[in-house]
Amino acid sequence: MKRQMRLLYPALEPTCELVFISGKDKKWWMPWQNENDNVITYVGWDESLEYIIDTFNKQGPFDGVMGYSQGAIAASLLAGMRSLNGKLTKENPISFDFAILISGHPSHSRKEVYNRRESFKLPTLHIIGRTDPVVHIDSSLALARIFYNPIILQHDGGHIIAGTQEIKDQVSAFLER
Repeated sequence: MKRQMRLLYPALEPTCELVFISGKDKKWWMPWQNENDNVITYVGWDESLEYIIDTFNKQGPFDGVMGYSQGAIAASLLAGMRSLNGKLTKENPISFDFAILISGHPSHSRKEVYNRRESFKLPTLHIIGRTDPVVHIDSSLALARIFYNPIILQHDGGHIIAGTQEIKDQVSAFLER
């Protein structure tokens, strides 16, 4: 993600200290579709979540999360699991106050997390490529609609972290709030 974000660094560096969480043993959770019932599950999600929570505990606190593609899906699930009052529990094991989601869509499994409506009342910025061949614009907009009052930025590119001046200016303005 560091390489993909290089165009956004000028917008992020003045206000943010970035911590990149790489998958444990270079592995993340992977979608798997059962041929018999056509249900998509994510293999390795529990291990990845444990690793993320451990990182929050050891390196946090963090003000926000940012995710691109599969990371945006994970960040949306994390938003649903966040503590609203800072008190950490098994059901709400992390705490943060905003999210930036790029080229993401709602999770195909773990949908029950999206029922925790109060957890999705946080400032979010969604960056969406109009010509994204991996995550269709409608799927990215569906993810944005899960959140209350999302800020949605669209660009003419595809499945990228866009670094146009307009995107950089909007990201900076979002982070300065």
